[in-house]
Amino acid sequence: MRARFTSDMHDTISNSLATEGAIIKALARGSRDLDISRQLAELSLVNTEASKRLRQLVTQLSDGDERQPRIRLQAEAKALATSIENGCAAGGVALTLDVGTLPRYASPVLGAHFTAIMRELATNVIRHSLPGTESSLTVSVDREGSDAAVLRFRTENEAATSLTGPPRSLSRRAQALGGSCTTRSNHQGRVVVEVSQPLRFNDFADGDEADAVCVRDDFTAAESSTAREANADRDVSATKSERV
Repeated sequence: MRARFTSDMHDTISNSLATEGAIIKALARGSRDLDISRQLAELSLVNTEASKRLRQLVTQLSDGDERQPRIRLQAEAKALATSIENGCAAGGVALTLDVGTLPRYASPVLGAHFTAIMRELATNVIRHSLPGTESSLTVSVDREGSDAAVLRFRTENEAATSLTGPPRSLSRRAQALGGSCTTRSNHQGRVVVEVSQPLRFNDFADGDEADAVCVRDDFTAAESSTAREANADRDVSATKSERV
């Protein structure tokens, strides 16, 4: 029963997402409006992320285990970079990604933050880069001994105006992870946004390669608390409606 449900769900939803992706690309090719092209580029990123999450969910259901395994960070980062480049290209945004040598494995929590930061940086470039100019997003890791490192993200793009400060959502996430987010202009006047996140490594008893994990994660806890409060508010509202 589980296998049949999983197969049917995958076929139905994946086909819908694939059709949506094709429509987005077709609309982007025919668009001459800058704002519409940027919106289509953002929509394309959402489409690729939904497809990725569907594959992960199908894998978990097929295995009969809802726990998330460790992720292959280097491989995931390469695949993510390709999907972001393709999504941006669909909207006419020339964003080049360069993924350096990253830890091979990471915890699911670190993987989720990695994906979120990459997509937020790409979205920021889509929204603010000048049309017809090239932009870049690079990711690298600076090792600090055998059990610690710093994960670094950097975007560079031309913009009509300088940013007055770092993107708020990125800054909030970076600080909650014990890192930072800064914005500046380089000597060419291009906008540079940099995000850093400290990491540590957890060794496995079986001698397998260590997982990279977050040094701190106040962001997930805050998000969970907000979600619980929102659910509680909805429950109260539902109860009041029933009484009426």
